[in-house]
Amino acid sequence: MLVRYSPVRQGDPIDYKFSDKKITATYQGESKTYDVTDMPYDDEGVMIVERIKGIRPILNVYDDGERVELRHHYGPEATDEEKFPGWVEVE
Repeated sequence: MLVRYSPVRQGDPIDYKFSDKKITATYQGESKTYDVTDMPYDDEGVMIVERIKGIRPILNVYDDGERVELRHHYGPEATDEEKFPGWVEVE
């Protein structure tokens, strides 16, 4: 699976764990697991993502879960690599 992190300047990080086509996101101590091969959509074709404490960790899913865009929080000391990420392969 290819992942691209979409950076947002915010203090509390989101931690991600990957297992096959499932992603577990943890934010402020609360975790949710998402099966990216079976994301629900509303009548207008907008992906429905269950939020964690008001944030939407999964932003987009492409090619039946082969490529996923995830929200990424970074702090004041972030590197350019964190602020401007490319696609990375995860297992």
